[in-house]
Amino acid sequence: MKLLVLSLFLIFSLNSFADDVIENQIETNQNNISQNEIISKYQSINARSIEYADLNKMLNLLKNKAKSRFVKSNIKLEIKNEAIKPESVLLWLANESYSEFNPITVNQDLSVNLPLIDAEKAKKIRLYINQKKDDVALSMGLSVADLETEQVPYADVFLLVEDMNLFIDEMAGGWSVFAPSMDAMAFYFDDKASITIQSNGKEKTFFTDDEFQIEIDYETSWMKENPMMQFSVLPKGMSPID
Repeated sequence: MKLLVLSLFLIFSLNSFADDVIENQIETNQNNISQNEIISKYQSINARSIEYADLNKMLNLLKNKAKSRFVKSNIKLEIKNEAIKPESVLLWLANESYSEFNPITVNQDLSVNLPLIDAEKAKKIRLYINQKKDDVALSMGLSVADLETEQVPYADVFLLVEDMNLFIDEMAGGWSVFAPSMDAMAFYFDDKASITIQSNGKEKTFFTDDEFQIEIDYETSWMKENPMMQFSVLPKGMSPID
């Protein structure tokens, strides 16, 4: 499934981690050492770290408050130094005493699955990495899954607008007054296309502009009625816009 990454400020980078120099590596596939020995080895790394609470808050929004089936989290490593191999990158969660400890797997496509944990516990947890800030970054943003059928209910798609505004309000806090408010959806195509909405026995058709895009406003009446949207062809992507 293709993912379209939204260009929003809801991105967390490991560039903001503390600037400690990393000197140690750990062989994580040693099955013959105890958990205490593994923890001791991780504790010996002079790693960078960041508080986990904000990341955990976003995971909670996605899992428990998002209403759209199309919204996804997109958490991925960016390796800036070509000399670094993905398998040499270590990520882990831990509290100060390491009584809470959880190694994080980096997948082959460099995606990372971060766990959702209790909000109070998250305040005491940090996310660690064993690479220098100029070598490796970790981005966390929101992604929108592609449509898979050419006919889809209006509300199924436009719940993305509500979800995005919720994320902005929750993550930006007091700064949300300066953030844009999403009030439409944009659909991106490779060629000329159209979208037809049948509402109250009438049809309204939207056509691509010169850039092969279609923009449709969020309409409260259509959210209640939930008419079908008929695409002439599947878009290559879509995203909420202001």
